[in-house]
Amino acid sequence: MVALGWSRSQSTRDLFRQELNVPTVEHWQELCANPEVDAVLVCSTNVEHFVHARAALAAGKHVLVEIPLSTSAARARELAQLADSQSLVLHLGIQGRHHPDYVEHVERMQSIGPLLHGIEHSYWDYGSHRRWNADPALNPGGRDFLAYYMPRWMDAFGDVVRATGAQSRADTWSSATITMEFAAGGYCTVGYTLGEGVWSPTTELIVGRTGMIFQDGENESVLTTEDSRKGLVMTKVDGVLCEVEAFRDEILGRRDHRGNLQTDLRALDLVDEGVVG
Repeated sequence: MVALGWSRSQSTRDLFRQELNVPTVEHWQELCANPEVDAVLVCSTNVEHFVHARAALAAGKHVLVEIPLSTSAARARELAQLADSQSLVLHLGIQGRHHPDYVEHVERMQSIGPLLHGIEHSYWDYGSHRRWNADPALNPGGRDFLAYYMPRWMDAFGDVVRATGAQSRADTWSSATITMEFAAGGYCTVGYTLGEGVWSPTTELIVGRTGMIFQDGENESVLTTEDSRKGLVMTKVDGVLCEVEAFRDEILGRRDHRGNLQTDLRALDLVDEGVVG
């Protein structure tokens, strides 16, 4: 097996080499040009994802892209078309989707009956060592992360007929929300806030005709219906490992990646259509 790593920072390349015992290259193009490399994981700054993923696909590599797939839906679809034209896997990294409990989790979301409304808001304190995230030229803000959380709701409640949202900034902090209205009825609002030192509570509430999912005092998700109450905590697993194994299985033809990719592209369409600011 051949494994290589790259970062624009020499110190990060050194750390990568020391921690993973993997050689690194000085220029990212070397990863794409190496004939022994079959797949590339793109974890660079948000605005570079498109350029790096496109170059890797053009070189005949399968590609896993960390959120976001691209900073625009049009560019993401360009990547998808390029991958499809060469029978390559294009995979957006959404760890929860490949958790062994994911299907059961979605079914429990559906068990609340017809959806009335829901809300999910996540937060990320990126710390002093990732201050580049505060630069809009490198990270357009919270809107880039919405498409990471939207697919779970789309998997549970189906087609979205309309989406509206907004993004705001306060100094180096950024927050974005999107409200999705479902063809089957009901709506949910998904939000994301990031910044150095940002608070880190997670908010989730899903209300249906016959049940409700909420977070208790221990910040754990709980499902309640007319005659039962049960926790919704997923089994603790290595999310990165689940993700990489799913990517490997897609490359080997053991798993179809196209359905998930279409959901991801639809989510990006909705963000571009609905989120202003």
